[in-house]
Amino acid sequence: MAVIRLLGKHLCGFDKLHRLVLRDCLLWNSGEFGIPLRKLRTLVLDDCCFEVMNQSLYQKVAECCEELEELSFSGCDANFEIIAQLPNLQRCTLKTWMTSNELNLGFLSTLAEKKGNKLAYFKLTGQFEISNEHARFLGQLSSLRELYWCENDVLEDDHFKFFNELPLLKRFGLSFCGRVTDVGLMRLIRKCPQLDIIDIKSCDEITDQLVLNAVYCCGKATHRTLVLNVEGTRISSTVLMHPDYLSPQNMVKLNFTNVTF
Repeated sequence: MAVIRLLGKHLCGFDKLHRLVLRDCLLWNSGEFGIPLRKLRTLVLDDCCFEVMNQSLYQKVAECCEELEELSFSGCDANFEIIAQLPNLQRCTLKTWMTSNELNLGFLSTLAEKKGNKLAYFKLTGQFEISNEHARFLGQLSSLRELYWCENDVLEDDHFKFFNELPLLKRFGLSFCGRVTDVGLMRLIRKCPQLDIIDIKSCDEITDQLVLNAVYCCGKATHRTLVLNVEGTRISSTVLMHPDYLSPQNMVKLNFTNVTF
């Protein structure tokens, strides 16, 4: 695919634009970016490169896109925290194309101070470096209703200890995260009382024990429904015949299906 060389001034003149998607573009003169985009609701910058990679790009988005509700961005450097100041941000997808890239701590801490503000959907894709401090801030995004992790071998069970303030979380997704086990997901199930859907794809450490532990937790302990959509795990179909799963008290529904998110 050819890379397009795009100047900031090329985006001028779209004063009523609500959705902008740029893929595989080389953005120049980022200081001009955002000026005409005050009505923008959705901004997708996918695998774009920036000739001027400094605070000016993020500053323009934060200042000029006050109505922005959805942001999808590949890569986030040290100046990305200003994006967390967007007052109406509801959906955010961050992706790193690098082998290892630390998730911007300032971005998370700013959101955590506001309990996530209006952010309801958060998806992280790629090998972001995650520390306990990152996990602690993530666990304070109380506004979240959906949280997804994809293609990350850094996320592990201990990080789930810090997901303590997610009372509204209803859906959680995990794909190609090889270090997360049944223990981590059970911590999430116990900590999030509204969680009723978990999507799991290609996670080798997830086993039948997750299903059986969830059956006990959601049935006898809390009497709440939970749907597990799984693909490419170590959960076997034989668990469907386990007495605990067949019990009338079971509130867990296990689906072997194509998982996408």
